[in-house]
Amino acid sequence: MAEQAEVAARKLPPELARLLHDLRGPLNSAVMHLEVLKRTVSEDQSSAESLRMVLQQLVKLSEMLPAAFGVAALEAGPLTRVSLRAVAEEARRAPSLEAVRLADEPWPEPAAPAERARDLSLPTPGSPVRPADAP
Repeated sequence: MAEQAEVAARKLPPELARLLHDLRGPLNSAVMHLEVLKRTVSEDQSSAESLRMVLQQLVKLSEMLPAAFGVAALEAGPLTRVSLRAVAEEARRAPSLEAVRLADEPWPEPAAPAERARDLSLPTPGSPVRPADAP
């Protein structure tokens, strides 16, 4: 978990990475103190269950923060149409993919931020990509 969060933070702009780091400090502290409290209420099932629930939610929050900051880091900017067929054809030039055949049917051309257009996932060999937002 921590390793994935660090990888995600390295991909963020410096300001967001710093903010993410600053938010993790209080979260980690809260989790640590709740673990201590959990030991003191072990005989009170209701309190122990409440503390377990709070701990689970804080862990979920700490796991969600890097992804949320990753989304916040995306700057929409100008959109451009991306030919997924062209992306697939370019990928097919790799020696290990030469035998891949692309479907002859029309491929979607979704709009994507111009500076991110090259970051699109490549299609699975033998099938066209169908993004969730494609018509």
